[in-house]
Amino acid sequence: MFLKINKSLVSNQDKFLELILSLTYYLKLFSSLKRFLEYVSLVSKYFINQEFSLLIPLDEKGQIWSENICISSNKLRDQTILDLQEFCKNNGLLNNFKLKNINIFEKYLEEKFDLFIFKSHKIISRGKCRGFFYVFYKRSDQTKFELDKNSINILVNLIGGRN
Repeated sequence: MFLKINKSLVSNQDKFLELILSLTYYLKLFSSLKRFLEYVSLVSKYFINQEFSLLIPLDEKGQIWSENICISSNKLRDQTILDLQEFCKNNGLLNNFKLKNINIFEKYLEEKFDLFIFKSHKIISRGKCRGFFYVFYKRSDQTKFELDKNSINILVNLIGGRN
């Protein structure tokens, strides 16, 4: 039993080191925030035991930056982004977003993705909220929330360090 725990810890450490090195490498290559956010979404599929993740960035004025929304699922990507942009536009969340409005957005996510549960994480940089990172799981996988907590926190902190 003890050897299994140690192997698991080493495996997680290797996974985190690989994540950090990978993001550092791509930070140097990308001149575009959009490409970096797309890469983060892609990487999240491999480092978090999730169904998919959703990244909602905020612009420098704190508004939802709809053209940079990213989702890690290739199958859901195009239609989901269009649906989210349309929802934000129709509910005044694009030009008049306040952090307290995130509840409206999350209620929409609950309805749209009713087969899943999700965990929301604020992306903070320099004391300001720069966006939200959502991790979606099948309802039957609720225990994965706790198992993925460290991986998610590392990824969210790395995203926040980009700003």
